[in-house]
Amino acid sequence: MTTPYTYSKALDICLEYQYLVDCALSSEYRDLGRIEHVAISPASEKEKNEFIEYFKAFNDVEKALSFFDTKEYDVVLISRNKQMQVSVRDLSAHIAYQKDNRTQIILD
Repeated sequence: MTTPYTYSKALDICLEYQYLVDCALSSEYRDLGRIEHVAISPASEKEKNEFIEYFKAFNDVEKALSFFDTKEYDVVLISRNKQMQVSVRDLSAHIAYQKDNRTQIILD
């Protein structure tokens, strides 16, 4: 998957991956909690960080996205760990991590 996406393409991808909601989100070193949202976000890193701050403030992905007037989007996974800290991962990074992790398990 290549980013950025149009809103329409991001929406299609977002809908396609809704099955990830309530799945575990983890990195190499820590558990990031369960996925609460597969969400559309602005594509630029600066705006993506601002989007997350709006999400933390309002706990609403649609409201957080409403603050941006952009034509370039991405799809992100949002989770909370046991301490209720919000974690965000690009969907594309999650897919790549899952593929790498599966390959390593097969090789072990």
